[in-house]
Amino acid sequence: MQSEFLLGPRYIARISRHGAEGFGWTILREADSIELLRSTRLVATLIEAIVESARAAEPLHMAFIEDRRCA
Repeated sequence: MQSEFLLGPRYIARISRHGAEGFGWTILREADSIELLRSTRLVATLIEAIVESARAAEPLHMAFIEDRRCA
């Protein structure tokens, strides 16, 4: 039996650095890369951007999976 998270659409949280200004995030639907949500402000740290994107994605019931290529 598969997890509920695997049955519905899948999403990607993309964290981007904007030079010395800070970090922003975007939530995309994986199937077609349609942008669903975007940060409206920059934050100072990567951790803040990850936490903000997770809070924003919560209504989507999005499961976050670590992408080791970014580590």
